[in-house]
Amino acid sequence: MNTPSLALRALRFSVFTLLLTPLVNFDRLDFSYNTTKAFFFMGAVEVLLVGFLWLLVKEPEWRPRWNAVSIAFTSFFIVLVLATVLSVDPFVSFWGTAERTDGLLMWLHMGAAFFMFASLFRSQKDWNEVFSATCAVGLIVSALFFVHRINPAVLADSRGGSTFGNSTYLGAYLLFSLFFALVLARTSASSRVLRVFGWVSACVFSLTILMTSALAAKGALAIWVVLFGAFVLIAAKSRLLRRAGWVVLSLLAILFLVSGFSLFRADGFVRARFIELSSGARFAAWGVAWEAFLDRPLLGWGPENFSTAFFAHYNPCFGASPCGGEIWFDRAHSVPLDLLASGGVLLLAAYLALWLAAVRRVFRTRDTGLLFLAFLFAYQIHNLVQFEIFATYSSLILVFAYAAASTEAPSQVPPLRRRAPRIALAVLCTLLLPLALTHTLVRSWSDSQMIRVMEASAMEDRSEPYRQMLDGSPIGRDFRRVLLAGQTVEAYYGFDETVRESIKEPLREEIRIGIAALTQTVHRSPNNLRALSMLGLLYQIQSQDNDPSALAKAEEVLRVSLTLNPVNQQAYWPLAAVFVQKGDTARAYDLLDRAIAFSPSHPDSALKKLVAVKLSESHEAFLEETQKILAEHPEFEPRLRVLTDLGESRPDWLYKLFY
Repeated sequence: MNTPSLALRALRFSVFTLLLTPLVNFDRLDFSYNTTKAFFFMGAVEVLLVGFLWLLVKEPEWRPRWNAVSIAFTSFFIVLVLATVLSVDPFVSFWGTAERTDGLLMWLHMGAAFFMFASLFRSQKDWNEVFSATCAVGLIVSALFFVHRINPAVLADSRGGSTFGNSTYLGAYLLFSLFFALVLARTSASSRVLRVFGWVSACVFSLTILMTSALAAKGALAIWVVLFGAFVLIAAKSRLLRRAGWVVLSLLAILFLVSGFSLFRADGFVRARFIELSSGARFAAWGVAWEAFLDRPLLGWGPENFSTAFFAHYNPCFGASPCGGEIWFDRAHSVPLDLLASGGVLLLAAYLALWLAAVRRVFRTRDTGLLFLAFLFAYQIHNLVQFEIFATYSSLILVFAYAAASTEAPSQVPPLRRRAPRIALAVLCTLLLPLALTHTLVRSWSDSQMIRVMEASAMEDRSEPYRQMLDGSPIGRDFRRVLLAGQTVEAYYGFDETVRESIKEPLREEIRIGIAALTQTVHRSPNNLRALSMLGLLYQIQSQDNDPSALAKAEEVLRVSLTLNPVNQQAYWPLAAVFVQKGDTARAYDLLDRAIAFSPSHPDSALKKLVAVKLSESHEAFLEETQKILAEHPEFEPRLRVLTDLGESRPDWLYKLFY
């Protein structure tokens, strides 16, 4: 066997940098548990890709090889590109959002990582080195989880999710880590150390999953154990054991079907238990996703555009019983429905084809087919009630790369005669590397720190970072604009008139540039309800401050919002605020009563009605309306207390409660 060259060994060692992604976190970034990892991963992939291309100039036998998995992955990516191009908002579909960073840009980097891993690591021994590293990282993540349980001050804001900031994401990540550990344990026959390390890691990951609050991951773990046991029995030589395996598998299938039927039956036990453990909002969100798919069945609404589909097919019961207290979703919380909504039937078909190709190839080329198959079923059942994000996609890429990895020795790969195209591609990517790093790492990193605005000691000091965040990196730009506009609102209403007068110029400048930025957002994404509402509020503040004509602009924007969202209470509330300011209480009350009629058990609609009464009527009328509402809905009392305990001074800040 030929000894790997120094260049190959150096590149393999460098690629292990990607495996450190779960450990990376910089808490000053927006959504730091996700964005830090995403920016780190993209920057590392870009540097490693240049090194990989130069390796292929010298040693073309390490180039990617085509097989069923790599073809299926490429097909999935092509569908993703089409869904992005034909998206309702291609800008967001390409760059991604701050919360998830799962746009086409990230998939370009994950695709590069897929082909690098599949090309550089071929034998089971090579992959056991990769899995050893992933297990080591997973053990650190698990250790930090237990440290947090002992001392909550460590990773205080992690919500039981260790370095992922969410227990659900941690559970999904550990399912992958458990798979890698079991593969390592079962295929390291020649190394007792690796075999023991694999089993120990598997035990730790299993224990950590059971200790988290990730219910879907716990269920998937139990299903995985039973499935794998059934598959082992079915593959046994004994007829009795094979029959026992089929019995277990049949019972599991029956249990799955009965549970599914009970889940979607209005009075089903499983449904009631599911709502108790999560909320009724999941069912409403699934309904929205299905309607969104039916609206655009072929290629969906585009990656990262579920929010747009959500508002277009909004269910008024969100925010109250029976749909739970949530009023906004950016995912359907079900991978099949997410795929249907974002990429239509073509993307779901490509995703399933990729998994089928991976299973088939693992059975043909590896000794871990049964383990892989059990993992596939368990993970997909987990995904029926959860969604995937970058934290899980990065592990998923490793699984697909493991399945796609060529088992050919480098000497068996046909040589390439023409060297010039490889050199040209390597040179081009080397020259483009600084530009790529500037946009995906440097700008994204520096422009995703809204904390710099919030920490400013004076209004003048936050002017520069405020502008930078509004117009900076395209990744998450719309979210930053909405949130920073909210900070301007807080600044305007948070000071008395004396202080406000002393900072009026920088404050007015923030309002002006906030309006300009949000106008750009709604021009590109007309049904961005959050941007429309915040734009209306900034215009309303401007009218209260120094430009009475801006109130007409607020009304125009909010009328558009209401036209686009006729069954969403959130579109009625801010327009009512405009009519309250104009003194047209009849129209304001009409809008608020219509919002209440959509979902009478929605406490926020009642709160807005009381705000309008408090601004427009006498204190006695306010108390009378309060008693009327509480007589019908006494459960609203804690929510309405903010108004009933409020004094009579400075009523202007109440306008922000409409938004």
